[in-house]
Amino acid sequence: MLVGTLNSLRRLLPGSLIGALDPLVAPRGFAGDIVALLQNVAAQPRFAEVGRQSDWRTLVSTLGTLSSLADQVASGAVGGDAQSTAQPIPAQADDVARLGALLKLVTATTLADTAAALLTEEAKAPSRSPQDIEVITDDVRAALQGALQAYRDRYPVEAARPVTEALKDVALGLQNAAIALIDARPPLITRRVEAASNLRLLAYRWYGDAERAAELARLNPQLANPNTLQAGDLLNAYAR
Repeated sequence: MLVGTLNSLRRLLPGSLIGALDPLVAPRGFAGDIVALLQNVAAQPRFAEVGRQSDWRTLVSTLGTLSSLADQVASGAVGGDAQSTAQPIPAQADDVARLGALLKLVTATTLADTAAALLTEEAKAPSRSPQDIEVITDDVRAALQGALQAYRDRYPVEAARPVTEALKDVALGLQNAAIALIDARPPLITRRVEAASNLRLLAYRWYGDAERAAELARLNPQLANPNTLQAGDLLNAYAR
């Protein structure tokens, strides 16, 4: 079942150079393979920069699916071998739970790493709305909570404590960073377009900086055409 899960992960990245370790011979190496594979998923071109909020949602969905891969392989929902038809694998429930907890831990921390990098970039060049930042923080908190609960359910309290306490610290740190980021932003208000315009011209009129058109576009995903704005249109915008 362990090898089957690792094979399923490998098929997500055909070009991966991850080793073919036997988990019974080298369990630490096997765990390292899992970590490396999931980090490679997050590093794929479509996820590496998470430029749009839709990219973030796709990453959350992808990692969420991978976090339950052990259960899927054990039940036969996903094949553990590329050459065979998917079918249930005779695995001990305890083994499935252990691997499931590991996958939840790695997917949650991979998501947290991506969010931390994203928030760092936001501090340098704001482009997301406070609501977007809250969504990102909530998604990471939910993933971390799922991993924390998996370790509490599977391991004795003292054995799980180093992991659960570290997960709590990560969640708190990310939450504090998000709050500081939102608090540092000017108030988000609704502004009325005074004359026919486009986002670059509007950004220049409102802020003296046409490059902030990208910020306005991010704050107003409902716009069908950012190059055609009419007098009277209402847009979300920072007060300054």
